[in-house]
This record gives sequence, structure tokens and C-alpha cells, in this order.
Amino acid sequence: MKTTRLTIAALLLLGLQPLWTSVAEAATCTSINGGTWFAAARWSCGNIPLNTDVVVIGGNHTVNVDAAGAVGSSLTISAGNGNGGVAITAAAGTLAIGGDVTVDALNLANNRTKSLNIGAGTLSVGGALTLNGSNGNRDASLLISTGTVTVAGSINIGGTQSSANITFSGAGTLNIGGNFSSGGTFTRGTGTVVYNGAGAQSVGAYTYNNLTVNKAAGTATLSGNSPVAGNLSVSAGTLDLATFTANRTAAGGSLTVANGATLRIGGTNGFPSNYAVRTLGATSTVEYYGTNQPVSAETYGHLTLSGSATKTPAAGTTTIAGNFTLGAGVTYAGTTNNPTVNLAGNFSNSGTFNSGTGTFTFNGAANQNIAGNSATTFDNLTINNASGVTLSGATNTTVSTLLTLTSGVITTGANTLITSANCNAPAVSRPVGGGHIAGNLQKRIPTGAPVSCTFEIGDATTYRPVAFTFASVTTAGNVTGSVTQSAGDHPDTTNNASGINDTRSVNRYWTFANSGVAFTTFNATFNYVAGDVDGIATPANFVIARGDTCIGSGAGRTCATWATTTPSAPPTSTQASANGFAAFGDFAIGEWETPNFSREPQFIYTRELY
Repeated sequence: MKTTRLTIAALLLLGLQPLWTSVAEAATCTSINGGTWFAAARWSCGNIPLNTDVVVIGGNHTVNVDAAGAVGSSLTISAGNGNGGVAITAAAGTLAIGGDVTVDALNLANNRTKSLNIGAGTLSVGGALTLNGSNGNRDASLLISTGTVTVAGSINIGGTQSSANITFSGAGTLNIGGNFSSGGTFTRGTGTVVYNGAGAQSVGAYTYNNLTVNKAAGTATLSGNSPVAGNLSVSAGTLDLATFTANRTAAGGSLTVANGATLRIGGTNGFPSNYAVRTLGATSTVEYYGTNQPVSAETYGHLTLSGSATKTPAAGTTTIAGNFTLGAGVTYAGTTNNPTVNLAGNFSNSGTFNSGTGTFTFNGAANQNIAGNSATTFDNLTINNASGVTLSGATNTTVSTLLTLTSGVITTGANTLITSANCNAPAVSRPVGGGHIAGNLQKRIPTGAPVSCTFEIGDATTYRPVAFTFASVTTAGNVTGSVTQSAGDHPDTTNNASGINDTRSVNRYWTFANSGVAFTTFNATFNYVAGDVDGIATPANFVIARGDTCIGSGAGRTCATWATTTPSAPPTSTQASANGFAAFGDFAIGEWETPNFSREPQFIYTRELY
């Protein structure tokens, strides 16, 4: 505590009663000589510096922090033309400066150094750290052995930058809360540099040993190429490589992006190279946001491809534990590398997606979405997710070669799943007990005689496929089919227009639309489940009715005409077949509606005989 004394005369002149008063007042404490920090006689202010005091290391003094508790509001090391500075000489030694620290070598003699020498102790800087070097090998230095230096603000490199030195001689740690100026002389040793500020930070262009980004918010952005000799870690926040690289100097080490953290890669660069172990958390994000970029085959969390131009996936297997996002203006060009991609999250395409001839597998645990504003075409698509996949985007989804329905249901909603290969190629592979399409499925019908095709359709839970055999197809085209997603008769059955008895029927109906297929006739086999059949119905009496020129949806759907066909084999509680159909439309199954005749009352008179 500094004491300001007012003389009695002064008090009297002010009309005040004479008294002693003590108030806190910042002072400048300049070193008088070298030695321990914790000696009052060492300082011009007459006491060991307080946290409100400006501290200046004068002359050619070296002041040692050999215990915990050294403080100051700011620290300047500059006076004198010889070596000097502050050295934390004890492992328990701590120096906490609330504001800025400046190490200035501008007035030194040649080949002299002003330094902050952190042994095994701790230096905390609440503001910025500035190192001003000078020509003639006049060095301003921060030396770190095994201790920890935390700078809340920026590290500024000034003067003759090459004479501003940061040197690790051991496995110490440098925490930086602001920017780190490039241009100084950085010796990495076995140390670790951590960028941990809450806002945007510029990463100095140096060769690091271990480089870590651990930010509660904001982005740390490379200002130049920053090779890493040890490990690269994004523990929290975002590391943006911009147009630069953070490749390892030699093969080895690890690259880690923790859950919730983000690694952004710009320019034409690919994933950081030479790291022997690459660990990307399941909820981490890697974003390639440059122009033409290679996309490494990694095990990603979320993978985002944004920016512009072409992203070329590497051959091999890419595993995505989170979501895959293709941004507008970006082309995913898997056409030459045939990548295999396993995706556990959602797929969103607002760019141009060319999958190549590899296989894209949806294998998440929860329901997955195929979304986005652009039409998506997969070459080979496998659905292996018991919780299913939903087409939630603005356009249809196409599979050009093979759709494999290992497990789970594809829910199309208002969209259509299109298989563009010939339906008898086959375009769809479904193992016993596999998945199906709940909604609209379009298949290509090729020319030939005969041509067989199965529509693997059903509702949200149950498989109700339809198999067609065309006697002869002379012009190829497409057919789109679906089965109603909820139990109930065709509205024209309910209102007695279809000819089917709505109390003795299959409580589902199928809809098929022809687009360009020229054929003679087809046979059809409709599959349903016993639970679809009215309890009082007799399946052996079922007929198949086809509605023509059908419009509307839901309860408002109607067909212009209906014709019934006798099944080609006795129907059962799970299947009905018929031959000779010449057109598509709506198909309903059930017993033929028998007209009701009213009977006139009969009166029988009897006569008693006597």
C-alpha cells in the first residue's frame, strides 16, 4: 500500500481537519540490482511489486522468481545495454502480470540478449507479449524449458523480427489467447503451442512441435504454412488451414479433431499429410471449402464439401460417422476413383453429385435422410439401417446400377426412388428379410419377350411386393408403383364403384403408372399379409379389379372405369395373381360385390281341418 501524506498546512488551507490518509496508488517499481524478486530493497518503489505496480527491469539486471507470488500490472525489460531480464528459477515460481509484457532489445550492445527465461515455473500475461529484436544480434527472447507461459493477448514480433526469439528447450507449454505474429525465430524443441482465445486468432507461420487449438469459441486461422513435427490437435473450436498446410514434417505422430471441434481446409489442399494416426471424433467436422480439392479417405465425424469447383474423393473406403453435406456450386467427382463410402448420418446434396462406380452405404442406427435441393444419383446404393432412410429433399433420388436393400425401409414421401438400370439386370437386390420402399418406386422396363420385374414396395413396416411378367415389350420405358401406406380399401371400393365388396377385401390397393413402355400384356402377382384381409372374407373367392384413368389422392381418389379379372390361381390370404392385363392403373383385391335383392313378404295361410 502506498501512502500519500497531506501536510497539516495543506489540510488547513483546504479547510480540512489534519489527519493521515492512506489510498491505493499504482507505482513504478524499477529494479535497482539483480537477485530475487522477493526483496523490497531490490525495487525503487521500496517494496516488492504489487499487482497494481508497473515493473521495469533496469540496467543489466537479472531478477529471479524463485518462489510463488510475483505480480505486477505490466512488465518491461529494456534498460541497459547488456544481458538481463527475468528468470523463473524454481518449479514453484509464478509470475502473474495483469497487463502487457515487453522485452525490448533495441538499445543493447551487439550480441546481447534481454529475456524472459521460464524454467519449470509459470508466467501469466493478462495482455500482450511484445518481443522487439534489433540488428547486430540484439535479441529479445522468451525461453521456455518445462514450464508454462500463458498470454491472454497477442504475441507481437517487432523490430528486427529475426532477433525476436521464442525458444523451447524442453516440453513446456505456450498458451496464446490472441494472434501470434510471424517473422520471429521460433525453436520448437519438444514444446506445445496452444491457441485458446475466445475469438478469432491468427496462427503464426512457424514449424511447431505440438500444435493445439483449444478454443471455447471462434476460429484459429493459419497465416502461412505451419509444419508440425509432433502432434496436431483440435481439442475445441475451429482450426482453419486457409490456403496453407499443417503437414507433419515426417511420417509419425497423430492428428486429432475432438468431438464438436472443426478442421477447415481451403485452397487446393487436401487433408494434412504424414500423420500416422488420424482420430476424428464422431461429432467433429472436417470441411473442405476451397476450389479443386482431393478428399482423403478417412474415418470422419461430419464431412462437409463447400466452396466451389470439384472435390475428388480418394479411392478406398471413407467412413462418415455423422452427416455428409455437399454445398451449392460444388461437384463431387467420384467418377474416376470409385470410392466406397459408409455413412451413418444424413446426406444433403445442393451441388452436383457423381458417385462413381463405388458403393454408398447408409448404415446408421437412427433414421437417415437424403436431403438437399439437387437431384442425387448413386451408382451403387446399399441400405443397411434397420431404422430406415427418408427421401426428404426437394428432388427424386436415382440409383443407376444396383440398389441393395439389406435392411430398413426407404420412405419416399412425395418423392420417387428411381432405379435407372433395366429392372431385370437386376436393378435391385433384396435378401430374404431385407428392406423395401415405402412410397414411390420407379423401374425401367427393357425390351424383350418375356420381361420379368419385381417392385419391392410396402408400407412403413411391412413388405407388399408386386411381380410383373410382360409377355413382350417392344419399347422400353418406366413404370412407377406404390402401395397405400395405411390400411383401407380403395375409395371406389368403399363407394361401391370398383365392384369389390369392401367388407370382404384386402385393405390395401396398389397404383402403377406407365411412362413410355409399349407391351402386349402382363401377368401380375400381388403380395399382402393376412392382417390386410377382412376377417369374414374368403380369399379363394377374390378377384382383382383394375381402375383406369385414376385421379386424386387419399379419400378423394377416383377412377373413371373399373374392370375385374379372375385370378390365374386360387388366391390366398397373402397373394393373388392374374394374367392378361393390357394396361396399368389402380389395383384392388377382394370378393365380387353381390347385388342385394329385396324379397316381397310372403304370407302363408293355413286352414284348420275339422
